[in-house]
Amino acid sequence: MGMFWGSLLVVFIIMIILGAIGAKEQAERQAKYKPKLDAYIEENVHVTNVIRLKTIHRDYSIYVDEPNEKILYVDMLNCHSREFKFSQIVGYELREDGKSTNGVGRAVAGGLMFGETGAIVGAVTQKETVENVFAVLYLDNLAEPEWIIKLNEIKIKKNSSEYRQLINFSNQLSSTVKLIISRKEKKANYMSFIHCE
Repeated sequence: MGMFWGSLLVVFIIMIILGAIGAKEQAERQAKYKPKLDAYIEENVHVTNVIRLKTIHRDYSIYVDEPNEKILYVDMLNCHSREFKFSQIVGYELREDGKSTNGVGRAVAGGLMFGETGAIVGAVTQKETVENVFAVLYLDNLAEPEWIIKLNEIKIKKNSSEYRQLINFSNQLSSTVKLIISRKEKKANYMSFIHCE
C-alpha cells in the first residue's frame, strides 16, 4: 500500500508542475497577444459596445463596431479573434446539452421573420444542471453556416453564478443579433421601395 500512495503522490506532483508550466506558457502567449489585439482594435474597430464573458474557463469579448457594421469576437485564453460583418449574421441561438433554448433568426423564404422580429424561440429546459452550453451565430455562408462558441467546460448548476453569467452573455448577444437583423430588414425594405420616375 505504501508504494501505491507514494507513486500516486509522485504522479500528483508531476501533474501540478506540468499544470503550472502550462499556465505560465499560456500567460506568456496572452501577454504577447494582448498588445497586438489592442493595437488592432485601436486602428480598425470603432467600439460602440462590448459583450463580455469572463469565468475561470472562458474569457470572451465581442466588440460591436456599429459604424463599420461588424463585430470582433475575441477569445483571450486561446489568443484567437475573428471578425464578422453584420451582413454575414443571419441568426443566433443558445444550445444547452444539444437543445436550442432560445434563438433569433430570419426566415429565408420570403424574407419573413420567425414570429416577431428577432423572437426568442423555445423554452429553457427544466434540468437542474447543464454540461454543454454553446452560443451559435448563424452565418450567410454555405461553407460555414454557423460559428459555435463553447460557453462552459464542466457540468454546472442552473442556479449558479457561472450559469447566470453565461445566460447574461447569451442574452446580450441575442439582443445584439436581433438588432442587427432588424436593421438589415429595415434597410432591405427601404431599398425595395425606392423607384425611378
